[in-house]
Amino acid sequence: MNKTNLYALLLGAALIPANAYAGGFQLSEYSASAIGRAFAGIGVAGDDYSAVAYNPAAMTLKETGMQGVATYFKLRGHAYNLDNPGQNEGLLSTKVTVPAFFAQYKLNDKWHIGAGVYVPFGLGTNWKGRWFGDTEATDSVIEDVNYNLSVAYKATDKLSLGVSVIADAMHAELTNYSAAIPNAYSMMEADGFNVIWQAGLMYELSKDTRFGLSYRPKSAQELHGDHDVTVANLQGRVHTRLTLPEYINASVYHKLNDSFAVMAGARWTRWSRFKALDIWSTARPGGADQSTGKVDECWKDVWMLSAGADWYVNDQWTLRGGIAWDESPVKDSNHRTARIPDSSRVILSVGATYKTGNWTWDAAFSHLIMQKHDGYRQSHNFNYRRELNTDMLSLGVQYNF
Repeated sequence: MNKTNLYALLLGAALIPANAYAGGFQLSEYSASAIGRAFAGIGVAGDDYSAVAYNPAAMTLKETGMQGVATYFKLRGHAYNLDNPGQNEGLLSTKVTVPAFFAQYKLNDKWHIGAGVYVPFGLGTNWKGRWFGDTEATDSVIEDVNYNLSVAYKATDKLSLGVSVIADAMHAELTNYSAAIPNAYSMMEADGFNVIWQAGLMYELSKDTRFGLSYRPKSAQELHGDHDVTVANLQGRVHTRLTLPEYINASVYHKLNDSFAVMAGARWTRWSRFKALDIWSTARPGGADQSTGKVDECWKDVWMLSAGADWYVNDQWTLRGGIAWDESPVKDSNHRTARIPDSSRVILSVGATYKTGNWTWDAAFSHLIMQKHDGYRQSHNFNYRRELNTDMLSLGVQYNF
């Protein structure tokens, strides 16, 4: 698709829906059981195969098996023009399902190998019809898919180490109306690819207590694609550079007794790398390659903190819940955009697991309490108020060989 302000393209990356989880456009929805705990203890909980993505060292907690997960996001929001109340109100409605798949194989008591496909960064927003901010954004889609190969090594009875090689493929589609040409519609589509790595460790103080640490480095994406502008009948190529940030995950799991376990987690993401976005396009008279306008983002580094608990009702049923505080990297309202109307949030989650034979079924539901915000968009000269809320439903199935 086209897009005049490609800056939304990657700012768009900040939502899949923008307010799903993790500030900015970072996602973590690889596991239904992890969602049910609001991501407390991710990787080291040891109840599914998502450690392939969260922390490869923790693959040593499971034997051989596979799992599939599907997470449904529903984002709803309104935007109000405070200068002209009631005029061209913005209605945001996004519904999208994000899948993930993992499999691992236990080679012996020391070595495990695994593979996964999941979405660590993404976006999906749709503003309905014409609205006061439609020169900034209408539709936005970002898909950053990771294809992961992991290996884990149990170095000692207590220490496990893991590493992953990741093929990182990004696809983006963005649209908006032109601010310079009446009724002109800009559509942009671009793709990028990179190869990165991830490393982790897990230490088991006892069979009931363990902690994990994982690190994923930055990933520089070079995006190239097509740009079309209707009415003006302009077509051309578009390109930009986006650096996805490095982040560190720390998780703790402790089983209190046969019935209860508690977990906690902390993640630090270096979003301060996202200082500005500069999009270049040849969709202009003469085909000259020019910047569509450098946008200062000035994002900041953020934390996500979570706590959760599992109740092992019996051999078949487990119930769980969790709460998290997820900080937004958007510095202030002047840097918050229609592509990424991101704000800090509280995450409330519940979930359940049912086991029968070699099969395990997981379900989870999360509600995000978003901060309301007012602001002024100097680039588009309007005062605004935005109200957003997001719900998620996740279903997963495992098969243990």
